[in-house]
Amino acid sequence: METMAAHLTRHDFKALFIEVLGWDHAAAEYRFEADGLPFIFRMIAHKRGFQVLICETDPYTLFNRSRLRQLERRVLRVAHEHIVIYVCNEPRKQVWQWAVRLPGGNRLRHREHGFVSLCPPPELLNRLCGLRFTLHEEEHVVLTDALARTRAALDTKSEKSAFVRRPAYAERGDGLARLMIAGNNADFHAFVLFHIKLAAWGSKRLKRHALIDDDDAVQICAVALIRAARKFDPKRGYQFSTYATNAIIKQCFRTGPWQIPRMRVPLRLANVARPLLSTTERLAARRGAESGLRFQASRMRKDRPLAASVAAYLNIRNIASLNDRSSAVARHVRMAADPYGTAATALEREDLHQAVERTFRSITPEDAMLLRHRFGYDATVRTLRDIGNEQGLTKERVRQKQLVAEKRFREQLLIYLGDASQRKPKQLTSDLPFSPAKLSRGEGTPAEERVVTPLDSPCSSSTYETKHMPYQLKPYSEIVQGELFAHAH
Repeated sequence: METMAAHLTRHDFKALFIEVLGWDHAAAEYRFEADGLPFIFRMIAHKRGFQVLICETDPYTLFNRSRLRQLERRVLRVAHEHIVIYVCNEPRKQVWQWAVRLPGGNRLRHREHGFVSLCPPPELLNRLCGLRFTLHEEEHVVLTDALARTRAALDTKSEKSAFVRRPAYAERGDGLARLMIAGNNADFHAFVLFHIKLAAWGSKRLKRHALIDDDDAVQICAVALIRAARKFDPKRGYQFSTYATNAIIKQCFRTGPWQIPRMRVPLRLANVARPLLSTTERLAARRGAESGLRFQASRMRKDRPLAASVAAYLNIRNIASLNDRSSAVARHVRMAADPYGTAATALEREDLHQAVERTFRSITPEDAMLLRHRFGYDATVRTLRDIGNEQGLTKERVRQKQLVAEKRFREQLLIYLGDASQRKPKQLTSDLPFSPAKLSRGEGTPAEERVVTPLDSPCSSSTYETKHMPYQLKPYSEIVQGELFAHAH
């Protein structure tokens, strides 16, 4: 078996089959194309018509399963029973491929065994020893014997996964890796950013096993990804995703939880506060939240420095993140950075959004769902035909129901907007560092508000406006189908 492993490492397949396994000499050459690329197959040995073919190719073909099977279908036209060995010299890898027709003659069962030439799988070596034919067997060997031994050796599941799901993605990553080896800093950054999704994948695993925030988990995995990129050597024949995945998992489970104190919290605070908080969490999990809180409160009453350290630790750990769009800080930043108007305008649009939601709750659920689906308001946009097929109605009947629903929606929305306009301007919460009235006028006193004429007044049936509301609603007779809802949205 050591001799066979040496021949596989050197890619000396002709000597392997003829001198070690006892197959016969053969010489032939076939040319095929797949995905617009030329491939040359050389026959190096045979046994009673069972051929052994060698194809030297690039590393990208070796992990492209669909391309290999496309080539296999072309080889079957000239060689019914055969083994194909695909070889790549840089990096040194090989894939043994064998296919057999299933009963019926139309379908094929493919078997591919790929591995790095420097370390062939021992299980495969043991099975390949079964392909040996001795001199005593030479007189009685027929084609079915060679086929049976090949089936026993290769008709099994591969020991290692040598293929990728997205070959184009892997080929692009391998090209960036080879550019990165040249030492260009820009190519290294491009390589890391190309695989940055691996850091997001690792952060999800890290958050499940440790009490770590989203930003910290992504940062830990990104650091592990960068370290893996610096140590990666594409010449060894492994995919970077495989190498980086193992590196990220080790980083998460070995050093991940201990890096959090060094990222946000000084060690003097973390070493004091973390043991108490961990004990509190264990008690809360076993005996309930109240038991854990009582234990924490009793410890903090007895030890004032401990209480101060825990409070400082929690303040640092609970820093608001802009990634949380529901937080007040993120909301204020979005309003301040609004390219379409001032913060007051943003608040007015928010009031309009609340009025629309209130209108949806006031109409029937059937009308609300119809309008949401037709205009994509917090739902998937669907056509009249799709809605009609679901409800068993024609497209014209759905359109009629939509017109009725729009009319009801408009009536309720005008009522809510009229009621809101007669109230005083909505005051911001105390945590806002600015006032919408000040921003709208450029001074410190609140802006005056115009009172909207009631809905039943003839002079106001077409337009409702306030000083803080930049929108205008047309009368129902002037609005085409769908325009009302889009305008209000």
